[in-house]
Amino acid sequence: MDSIKSLLNHTQKLLIIAMILSFVSMGVIQVFYYSTVLNGKFDTGFVYTIAVMIAFIFQLSRIGFGLAAANESFNGRYLNVFFGLLFSLGITILETYEVVEIAAFWGNKLHSNSLVIMLFGLLWIGFCLEVRLIVNLSGLNKQKSTNTQQVNVVTTLPHTNPIQKKSQTI
Repeated sequence: MDSIKSLLNHTQKLLIIAMILSFVSMGVIQVFYYSTVLNGKFDTGFVYTIAVMIAFIFQLSRIGFGLAAANESFNGRYLNVFFGLLFSLGITILETYEVVEIAAFWGNKLHSNSLVIMLFGLLWIGFCLEVRLIVNLSGLNKQKSTNTQQVNVVTTLPHTNPIQKKSQTI
């Protein structure tokens, strides 16, 4: 039971790690895809530079939107969370179309339906982890505000001891 509680204390870290791994995995796939598509049309150095930059921009944006929305959720700025999730959802939908293209392009080497399912899973798991992280941190924000209210109530009470008052009145 203690090991489960210990693991639960690290839930946010696990969600962040899994989310980042999902994004990095998609980035690696994008690098291979774009380098294959552009290969032979441009200089090899340029091809790999562009492929890495495209993947980096997409996945860094997703990581940024995910972590920023989680931070905004923790701080109670839910309008910012909404826009962050909206932008991340937009990138995820765009990448959904990209996944279909990747599967069609690589379909002659692998079974394209299986590839689509695998890439969809990888793509959408990242988005789901993003949402779950935001929900977790939103719950922590509510606990933080409840604890703050309790501390405020305790600190605003008068600092008199009722036993001392009785002894003074006797």
